[in-house]
Amino acid sequence: MNYEDLVSIILLGAITFALTISMLMSVKKKNEESKGEFKTLIKCPKCGYERVREWKEGDFIGMIEGRCPKCGSLMKVEKIYKDVEEEEEENKILKL
Repeated sequence: MNYEDLVSIILLGAITFALTISMLMSVKKKNEESKGEFKTLIKCPKCGYERVREWKEGDFIGMIEGRCPKCGSLMKVEKIYKDVEEEEEENKILKL
């Protein structure tokens, strides 16, 4: 193996390494961006009043979440879900 072959192999290895790091960073960034898409549905068991808010760490189904503005009874977390419509809108915008 001569000097030129050695330089070519080192250069090819460096380019491969840089591309791998770049791809890993973009996947990590995409995962961080998608974290805020979860929603929490809070419902009054007495009158049925509902409100939706962003999910926050520590939320769980059945958790007491304040008083109902309509009837004053305790509201509970009814459902935690991922907002698919928001994600679909973002994908449509990106495809244009």
